[in-house]
Amino acid sequence: SGMDDKVWALTVFDDGGGPALYAGGNFATAGGVAAKHVAKWDGSSWAALGGGGMNDDVLALTVFDDGGGPALYAGGDFTTAGGQSAQRIAKWDGSPWTALGRGTNGDVSARSVTETE
Repeated sequence: SGMDDKVWALTVFDDGGGPALYAGGNFATAGGVAAKHVAKWDGSSWAALGGGGMNDDVLALTVFDDGGGPALYAGGDFTTAGGQSAQRIAKWDGSPWTALGRGTNGDVSARSVTETE
């Protein structure tokens, strides 16, 4: 089975266990598993991310390496990620979610990474 509500974002990320599909949205469950707005599909089943999900919608997902290794970045209208304060933007690298600074004062509905030389 799939999600119990809307999916707004999809991206592929390798958290060290191989590439998987990540989904963000307005859902509370994914494949019958409590997932709180963000979940991982490994090709056979859905799973929640370690540390818990968000308290509100995830509208955007992207992968970026800020020099510490690739990480999954989520944007939306949430104010907590994994139980920690995160004002609408957060980072997950396979361990608990972390906020990006003080976040934003409005919803994050798009993420894009552009590399320049």
